[in-house]
Amino acid sequence: MITTYVANVANSLTTASSRDNEIIERTMEKIVGDSKEYKRIKKEVEKEIALEKKKVPVTGPNIKYIDFKPPLTIVCFDDGTKTIVKTVGDDKFDPEKGAAMAIAKKYLGDRYGYIDTINYYVDKYNAKCGEK
Repeated sequence: MITTYVANVANSLTTASSRDNEIIERTMEKIVGDSKEYKRIKKEVEKEIALEKKKVPVTGPNIKYIDFKPPLTIVCFDDGTKTIVKTVGDDKFDPEKGAAMAIAKKYLGDRYGYIDTINYYVDKYNAKCGEK
């Protein structure tokens, strides 16, 4: 019961003003009573709030389905668009990598040069490790 109340209060902490937060904290302390228990619950709530704040909302179409046709990966979105990526050269077909690259291509496009940036760091890593 107390945990449910604290969870409900946690939702209001992200939008509440600092004065409101003080009132909420005093109220929680009165309800919980035990100072150690209050601190434990408060710590849990703060961790949960921190995790929520780290989440980046994705705006745009959702994935409708993914079709793997080696060497192609085709990702279709619910807005009717699709993105196709293809393995090239000696690369081995990897469905997970294909899906990730197709989704990155859809959401980032190539206007930021994301492929060049990825390749730069992959090449740097490979040079450091003595690979390819």
